[in-house]
Amino acid sequence: LDLLRGVLPQLLNEFMKLINEIENDDLIHTLESIVEKFGDEIAPFAATICQQLTMSFWKCIEGDDDDDMGALATLGVLRALGTILESISSLPAMYTELEPLVFPIMYRMLSTEGQDVFEEILELISYFTYYSPVISDNMWRLWPMIVEAVHDWAVEYFENILIPLDNYISRGTERFLTCKNPDYMGSAYNLMQRVYAMDTMEEDMIPAPRLMECILLSCKGHVDQYIEPFLMLTAGKLLDPKIEKKFFLDLLIQVVANALYYNPVLTIQILQKHGLIQQVFSKWFEMIWKATKKGRVQHFKRENDKKINIIGLASILHLPIGQLPPELSAGIGQLIMGTVKLCSDLKELREEKQQSLAEESGSDEESDDDEEDEDEDEDE
Repeated sequence: LDLLRGVLPQLLNEFMKLINEIENDDLIHTLESIVEKFGDEIAPFAATICQQLTMSFWKCIEGDDDDDMGALATLGVLRALGTILESISSLPAMYTELEPLVFPIMYRMLSTEGQDVFEEILELISYFTYYSPVISDNMWRLWPMIVEAVHDWAVEYFENILIPLDNYISRGTERFLTCKNPDYMGSAYNLMQRVYAMDTMEEDMIPAPRLMECILLSCKGHVDQYIEPFLMLTAGKLLDPKIEKKFFLDLLIQVVANALYYNPVLTIQILQKHGLIQQVFSKWFEMIWKATKKGRVQHFKRENDKKINIIGLASILHLPIGQLPPELSAGIGQLIMGTVKLCSDLKELREEKQQSLAEESGSDEESDDDEEDEDEDEDE
């Protein structure tokens, strides 16, 4: 690398010339490898490289549609652009400079024309919406196109789509909440409603409760009117006996927990209004206590899952008992026991992680000692 570092400008310049003359996937892949190796050292050349890559992209897609080599080169160009955007993550201002070059590609390929490269396009959008100093007006133009794609054909990409949507909501919260043309908040709810209504696998629905969680956490105090529809959508799936995937059930319960953290009084009132308190909390505590034959928990296995559950239940325990409906006040002991169980599980999980890290560290030290012993034996 040190040898290449000294001639990096000349090397990149030659690559740009070759890419301009020859549409070759191997060239793009090699350039991508160079960018990966040198990381933020590429920054001074990023604009030039992106300009050349975008030119190559337009040449590729304007060529013969049946040309497999052209399709591979197109995919390679998009991946190389993603690698460059990743390499400059410590330089937010660079994204503002590069966005005008890349935006036309993102805008065009969010249509059905871009189905084969949809993941790569979403990755580019994710970089610009996460690292740019602010999300530009042009980037906000892509939101309706992303949502429309899910409605029309891209539900299987919902997991990938969630990343840029999360960025829009968490980094552009005010615009997300206040803009009515387009109505970003309304379209997000319609998207979740649509996905739950589809005849699709549970795996494809998993991003919906995650999107609800993002909205509840990022927009606390500003989406009261959506708490009831969120809870109704969630309860409909949570209490559906056909839903069996444990992780999906965990995420559904966590919507309830996040709603309680958002506003415990409002959430309890809504659940009581629809006669759901007994059903939802019975399901919740059944999941908290459910264990394998070996005593391992079956739900809420991750540290973050346990934290969300604890915060949700603690939000109820912070309320005066007189404010609780009879179904909850009568089960206050169960609420406390469930919270304690989750805290105990969280403590145990953290101890297991620490022990695992200690064992890995010890194993590395033993490996180093063994290597030193081998070196000594060779010297002898």
